[in-house]
Amino acid sequence: MTMKKIYMGLGLILTAGAAFAATVSQGDARAASEKIFANGGGFAEAVVKAQKNYAKWKDAEIADIKKSGVVFGGMRAVKSDDGNAAFSISINSPKKARRGITLNVLGYSELYLNGAKISENPRRDNLERRIFELDLNAGKNELLMKMTKPDRDLQRNYKPFFSPYADPVEETARRFRGGGYGSHLSLFERDEFLRVIQNAGADKILDDALGRIL
Repeated sequence: MTMKKIYMGLGLILTAGAAFAATVSQGDARAASEKIFANGGGFAEAVVKAQKNYAKWKDAEIADIKKSGVVFGGMRAVKSDDGNAAFSISINSPKKARRGITLNVLGYSELYLNGAKISENPRRDNLERRIFELDLNAGKNELLMKMTKPDRDLQRNYKPFFSPYADPVEETARRFRGGGYGSHLSLFERDEFLRVIQNAGADKILDDALGRIL
């Protein structure tokens, strides 16, 4: 075997290893975004490459979570001690671990992991989709988002959402904000993006959207 073939083989091994690394932090999501969505390309190029690569990346990420043994439960509505609305996610981990999560954070809310406050959003009517690094204990963990003020419109306005990883879709959409793409940025929002890549007519949807901005 030639040295060239040996180096090529090592390169394939390293590339495969990097592709399956857990996406935990904001920096991880930014790096994944650059690989998946072709950093430096235009809006149309980013969407087209995303359509081809995002689902593959997500499958690898979910496989990594399953391999780790960490289990994320669904988000459920609960009542906090002060009577305000709260949302809880149960996370079980076989050992201490650091995992990422992408979460819709409500205005007038605080976020707690196992009773310790890790973030807050003191502004009213300001829904933020943010990435958090979670230092999990072995066994059961609870991520709790609790409202600090009553909100009668909460059920109508809030869509419970989280992804059990630092989602690179958020980084890509952020890169193109302010570029005059308007509502077409929804192609980089998680729900809309998955609808596009899973829909049988995805190519037509994408062509129509890109045709309006090119």
